[in-house]
Amino acid sequence: MPRVKKCDDTGCEISILAAIKSLNEGKQESIRAAAEAFDAPKSTLYYRYTGERPSHQPGQDDNQLITVMETKAMVA
Repeated sequence: MPRVKKCDDTGCEISILAAIKSLNEGKQESIRAAAEAFDAPKSTLYYRYTGERPSHQPGQDDNQLITVMETKAMVA
């Protein structure tokens, strides 16, 4: 049986970032509480908050063969 994603990519990223901000500001006492409050995947939030696995989105642009703009132009 295939795995079911908890949320879509954009929604997940927003939820994770909001949960991390809440943890940093001390509004949430635990990663579990923040994950539940912002409907974010607990394991992903844990890895991002502790720095074990940072987000791949902003840092990988230099390693791509073509830019995002070139990709959009090809698709359009």
